[in-house]
Amino acid sequence: AHGLAHRDLKPDNFCFGSADPESSLKLIDFGLSLGPCVDARPSPGGGSMSMAGTLEHSAPETFPQPQPDGQQPRRLRYGQAADMWSVGAIFFKLLTGENLVELNRDRRAVDFGTRLRAVVAGDGATGVDRELIDDAARKIRSEEFVRRRIALARERAPPAACELLELLLQQDPAQRLTATQALKHRFITDSYLSPGSLPLRRYALDAETIDRMRRFAGAPGLRRLAVLVEAHLLGPQDDDTIKQQVCTFRAVDECGMGVLTAADIAAALRAQGHDVPADLEEICHKLD
Repeated sequence: AHGLAHRDLKPDNFCFGSADPESSLKLIDFGLSLGPCVDARPSPGGGSMSMAGTLEHSAPETFPQPQPDGQQPRRLRYGQAADMWSVGAIFFKLLTGENLVELNRDRRAVDFGTRLRAVVAGDGATGVDRELIDDAARKIRSEEFVRRRIALARERAPPAACELLELLLQQDPAQRLTATQALKHRFITDSYLSPGSLPLRRYALDAETIDRMRRFAGAPGLRRLAVLVEAHLLGPQDDDTIKQQVCTFRAVDECGMGVLTAADIAAALRAQGHDVPADLEEICHKLD
């Protein structure tokens, strides 16, 4: 936003504005930010050529580029596209529960200040600091390493999410998605629809839906688990039936809290002219 490159995007630098459940998420710590930058290509005189940020979330172009014949490593000028790589690294962790790049924990334990110095130093880092930087750079610049990590995500996340992840983790910053492009990706547009934006009449919540809920609630535990896993792996972007069900849920969930009660479902059934089954409370209790 505003042409800035934050240069240290990571989960620790996001926080809620207040304790209010409706509070928005905010990005903090602009101490390393630079601007103005335009997408992958910094404007003349803009961008940066120095290392900054946290190693696990740093883009390939932020590291010194090795040169042949023992020449001094070359530094590239980089801008907002480096932030989009960091967004990809954060997204990877959300999808898999793991860091995109895991650095040697034993090395970190040698010196409590090592990671901090490696984060901000870059130039002139020696010893353990340099080992950490080189380890991170070797992995992040390796297309094979990144492919293996994306393959791991594909085992745990919907195809549309992994498609977005791959577009964010492009080695070439010019090929990486911009923030505007990422927000238009189908994983975002199909998954997160504004509460109340879906007219209930378009999405069937009727006796047949309740009957499917009843059968699911009465199924063996392993069967229910298998169905849930399959639904998560496919996702609403890749299966029309799941998308229909997600849209129905969102239409009924008028407050946007992500939770439906028996009362919510009963109200939606009445609004569509359907009878409320006597066992609705029991069905919802079993589904919980």
